[in-house]
Amino acid sequence: MEKEGFVSIWFGNMKSQEFLERYVNLIYDEDGECKPSIFLTDFEIDMDEIDEDFIEKANYNFISDKVDKLIKGCSYSDKVIPRICKEIGDKINEKVNTVILVYNFYYSGKIININKQEYNIKYYGVVSYR
Repeated sequence: MEKEGFVSIWFGNMKSQEFLERYVNLIYDEDGECKPSIFLTDFEIDMDEIDEDFIEKANYNFISDKVDKLIKGCSYSDKVIPRICKEIGDKINEKVNTVILVYNFYYSGKIININKQEYNIKYYGVVSYR
């Protein structure tokens, strides 16, 4: 749900930044109608509950299990990194190359992990960034 001051965080593996863009960005058909992205569909997120301008995503050319390395450089990283580390620890349980952060959104869905042949992505938590 939309909630000012919170950021929901996913980590995973994608084959490229281009693939990540296609996975996360909203889809527009030939009539200009907006449809939810694969990411929103995978995690059953209503596209009216988020603002596309408040999504940050990165696909790195390295893999890591260190939270600070994966979130370094994101908006409000000075607040987000220590808070998510307090929630889940300094390391996640796998090495990944992708992070998705959705600001002003408090994910409380039941879907935690998506594991498909082309990609995998897992929800790790939500923290305040203020």
